[in-house]
This record gives sequence, structure tokens and C-alpha cells, in this order.
Amino acid sequence: MDVRGTSGVVGCGANVQGMTLAPRAPEERPNPAIVYIGGLQSPRSREAVRGRLNRVARFFRAGTTAATFPWHELQYEDMQRLRGHLAESCAHTTANYILTSVRKTMRAAWRLGLIDGDHFERVTDVERVRGESPPAGRALSLDEVRALIDAAKSDSRRWRGKRDAALVVLLYCAGIRRAEVAGLELDDLVEENGRVFLDVLGKGNKRRRVPLPREAKPIVDEWLDVRGRKAGPLFPGRSRRGQDVRGRPMRGTSVWKIVVKLVKRAGIEHVNPHFFRYTFISTLLDESGDVSAIQKLAGHANVTTTLRYDRRGERAKEQAVDKLPMPFGRPDEET
Repeated sequence: MDVRGTSGVVGCGANVQGMTLAPRAPEERPNPAIVYIGGLQSPRSREAVRGRLNRVARFFRAGTTAATFPWHELQYEDMQRLRGHLAESCAHTTANYILTSVRKTMRAAWRLGLIDGDHFERVTDVERVRGESPPAGRALSLDEVRALIDAAKSDSRRWRGKRDAALVVLLYCAGIRRAEVAGLELDDLVEENGRVFLDVLGKGNKRRRVPLPREAKPIVDEWLDVRGRKAGPLFPGRSRRGQDVRGRPMRGTSVWKIVVKLVKRAGIEHVNPHFFRYTFISTLLDESGDVSAIQKLAGHANVTTTLRYDRRGERAKEQAVDKLPMPFGRPDEET
């Protein structure tokens, strides 16, 4: 493969100059990047992966995109050079996301018969970029959650205030993602024995049932009294005084904007919708410690992912140490 010197940064917002792969005549064969991207279920995932692969394509050959780059021509030395640039210029998490996208594209190339097994093994035999960074986001305090609900209720339009209060309560009490809360239908609220459950459609089209605390029901009911009990989106994207439930549900971006608006009104530190998820998981880890149950409530595929949402920090360490049995007694114990 004709590979020249590289310059520029891939995937980190910098301009990329020059080419590292010599242009070759186009061939009539399926593009593995398009096949890989097309198999992703989430529109957000498709957009993110396409952006990463577009940057990689431009890094190797200026003017190309993920859809036009000849992925089957990549060799091990090219991947090593790519990894080196990413390690020097990107956060390790960003670098590994990009490398993973390329690996999966090459797997698609192998499955399409564009490369053989040996080629696939060689080109993907590249180590991950190592590094460590502080976890993103934080857990909210109870006072902050209360301030956001109060900010919602203070809205001059009472119907909107009740809607936003119900939105905050569901984010906090169920720990669901913004896309999940936006996509809720009225039928996803299920009441059994005086308790309300949410039937949540999560990633991978997997459904899970999340029980709500009994104290959440009155605030949800206040919104339903305005919205009405007609089938349709729980939070309509477009509504007149909260009562028009026809059409599409609210978008995830709208949930983000509502939370940002309430944060500003409440005068608290930066919060985005995902912080409620950190709060939900961290609080349950504190109160119950049942990681398996919390994993199922959060809709995670494995416990490791759930533990990455732990934002208890030093407080959790202190509480854990305080539970350690002492064979010699504690200073505050009477002798």
C-alpha cells in the first residue's frame, strides 16, 4: 500500500491536511462502512459513527468520506499510524471510539468478502489507547432536585409547569434516558396495587419495567389531569395547553432544553438530563447495594456499565470503611 507521511488530528476538531493513501481507481463493490452504519439501530449512533469514519477517511485520503473510502485497502501499518496520531492528539476515550468504529468496519469488509480472515486479523490487531480521565457528570443533591421541581411549578403557564414537573420526577425516580422519557406513551404507565410502573423501551428495543416511588404518583397525576387520559404520547411534541396528544412525542433534544431552562430558573449548578441517571444509580447503590437489581432497573447489559455510573466518590469510600468491624473498639465507644 502506498502510504505517505501524515499530518493533522483525527476526530478532535483540528484541520486535516495532506493524504496518506494514494488515490486508486474506484471499484464496483459494496462499501463496508455503509453496511456497518446501516446496521446500527439508533439514529444517534449512526450519526456519531459516520462522523468518526468520515474523519478517518479524510485522514488517509483527502476529499473522501466513509462512503467512498476503500476500506479494504487498509493495512496493519496504517492502523498503527492512525493509533499513534490519536494517542497524541485525542482523549483516550475519543481515540478508542474511533478505533472501534474502524475495527467494526473492517469486520464488515471481511463479512462482505472484501478481505480474507488473515487480513482482518492483522489490520485489527492494534492495542487500545490507554488513559484515565475523571468521570463525566455528577449526582444531584436532594435540594437540587427539589429546586428543579419548584422551578417547573413556577412556570407562568400552569399546564407547562405540571408537564415539566412530571418530566423531572420521571427522570429522577426512574433513572431513564432522555430519549426513553421522551418516547413514553400513556399506555407505558401501568398501575398495579396502588403503585405506578413504567414500561420503558430502551436501547436495542428492549423493554424493562421500572417501579416508581409512591410519592411520585401525585405529580404524574397532576400532569395527566391536564393532558387527559387519551392514548398517545405521554409528553406530546406539539400541544395546545398540554391537551393535544396527536402526532409525534417530544424529542430527546426538547427534554434537554427543558432541563437547561429549569436549571437556569432554579439558579443551580449545570445539570443535563443524564445527571438524573447518575443520581438514580448512585443513590440506589448507597441505599440498597443490590447491583444486579440496579442493573436491571437501569437497562444495562452488564453490571460493569452500571458501576461506571457511580458518582458517590469519597463519600462511598468513607461509608464502606466505617462498616469495617473493629476488633479493638472505636474511639467514641465507652470503656
